[in-house]
Amino acid sequence: VFDHWGLPGTAAERDALWSHAAAHGHRIKLSGRYRVPAEGLGPDPLAALARRVPERLWLWGSDCPFTRHESTEDYARVLADLERLGVDDSVRHAMTRNAEHLYGFEPGPA
Repeated sequence: VFDHWGLPGTAAERDALWSHAAAHGHRIKLSGRYRVPAEGLGPDPLAALARRVPERLWLWGSDCPFTRHESTEDYARVLADLERLGVDDSVRHAMTRNAEHLYGFEPGPA
């Protein structure tokens, strides 16, 4: 699992890392976007991710307790960030199922 979107520093690093993840079945955890340089994710990171990594490899995490960012980040802000990115119910559902599968939990109700 690559945490924090893989922490790419540039768009080229992002593309290479995400292509590698997709080719080898590694998951990308959509967490701690505030930790990643804007240049690394680009203006529409969700669309860029969708072009390179199948949704079945996406995970979500809050990044709580926001180490070294406690004064500027909280759970509500992270959830609002997902909304701004355009994460809809189908993507949230997929990321939940992906985590259940990864950790061997029984799937929750559909």
